[in-house]
This record gives sequence, structure tokens and C-alpha cells, in this order.
Amino acid sequence: MAGYQEKRTAKRRALRLLGGAAGLAAVLIVAFTAAANSGQAAAQAMAGVPGIGRLVRVVTFRSYRDTLDLAQAQVDTLMVHGLADEALQREINTALADWSDQMIARYHSDLEAIGALGGREAVDCRLGQVTMTDRFLSVQLCATVAQGSAQELTRWYTADLKTGRLLTLKDLFADGADYVGAISGEIRSQMEYALQEDPHAGWLLRSEAEPLGFWEIDPNQPFTLTEEGRLVIAFDEGQVGIGALGAVEFEIPAEVTSPLRAQDSPLAVV
Repeated sequence: MAGYQEKRTAKRRALRLLGGAAGLAAVLIVAFTAAANSGQAAAQAMAGVPGIGRLVRVVTFRSYRDTLDLAQAQVDTLMVHGLADEALQREINTALADWSDQMIARYHSDLEAIGALGGREAVDCRLGQVTMTDRFLSVQLCATVAQGSAQELTRWYTADLKTGRLLTLKDLFADGADYVGAISGEIRSQMEYALQEDPHAGWLLRSEAEPLGFWEIDPNQPFTLTEEGRLVIAFDEGQVGIGALGAVEFEIPAEVTSPLRAQDSPLAVV
């Protein structure tokens, strides 16, 4: 319920930005170096592993602000600070910065359409959740893009602290394993069960009536892991359900993933 309320709050904030953008024209880019124990660092989240004494911070490294007559953007570029593996830390931070840059580029591309066709837009990008265990660190970035209505977007970045790799979904599984089929089948089963319980549950599952509905995940689908190592698959708003559901996630039981996991995968074993 807390996560649901956070999503609704983010949507309301983006829609407020959308409605309040008229009459102003300014661009502000604020950049500062994040220091672990300094007032310079705007700490957004902290994660530590009990017994290790490691403190990892996710901080705002740079903030992009743009306020125009018909559009407004607030895009935070986040960075991880405090990992012992500095090469892995740089790789994570590059990935986090790339997504922020993509959202800023999307915003400017949309401005051209707004100028040509009319309309308004507000973009709000921020930190979501942070999960850290002795095996992995996972950082979520969230965005709300409002154009009359608001769409929620989400990306997870998960680093294997043992191998020093920023993981893709494929990395979790053995070579040649049909993880796409197994995970997709589990998600379809969860949707079908929910729709049997409530025909108005809102899932868009492929059928004759819904030919463009969900059938299978992308091989590089955004994902995270629970602290116990169970896989969680993430979707942007509207990809697999009606807009009222927002960005959604499906937890995949270890019974589904365990037979397919790579030998040294952080996935849970049944």
C-alpha cells in the first residue's frame, strides 16, 4: 500500500507541475560533487549490509530543472557512493546517468512536438527504491511523464557484488535457458488468475479481444531481486495493464527460475 501511495503522489506532483508551468521561462542546472560525509551530498537513500559495516549511499549528483510556458522538467541524475569495487561503482553510475540523459533528451524532443501541435508536458525523474544484500545492490529510477494524463516509467539497475558485474536479465540464467518462455508463462498465469478472481482487474493479456495484449517479456526486461533472491519483473505503465494500475511488478517464484539459473547466479535456489 505504501508503494501505491508513493506512485499516486508522484503522479499528482507531475500533474501539478504540468498545470503550473505557464508564465515562467528559465533553465537551471545544478551540479555538485557528492561526498559521503559532507553537506555537499544530498543523500536520497542509504543501504548497508549487517556485519560488514559497509555504508552505501545513493545521492543526487546533478539536477536538471527546466520551466517553460507549456512544459516543465525535474530530472535528478543519481550516483552510488561507497562501494568497495570502484570499477563496478563507475559502471552503475554511468548507467544511472545514461537513463537521466535519455529522459532529458525525450523531454526536449517532446518540446518540439508541443511547439508544433500545442499541449503541455511535465517530466519528473527521481530515485525509487534501493535494495542491498551481501550479494547484490539494486537501484530503482522512477519517472512520471504527464501530458494531460500521467504515465509512470521505472528502471532497475542491479549489480552483482560478488562478480563485479552490472547484471542483465540474461546474466541470471544458464546459456541456452528459455528464461523468456518460463517467466512469461508465469506472468500470464498470474494475470489469468487475477482476471478469474476479478474480470475488471485491468490486466491486458493477449486474446482475440485484446490482440495487442501481453504475451512475453523482452529478453532485457527491467528486473530486480528481493532480499531473498527471488526475481521481480518490472513494467512501465500501460505495457501490461490499464493506466490506473501504474507501473507494475511481478514476483517470480524460485520454483520457476531455479532450474534455469546460472551456476553462480544470485537467484534463489529452491
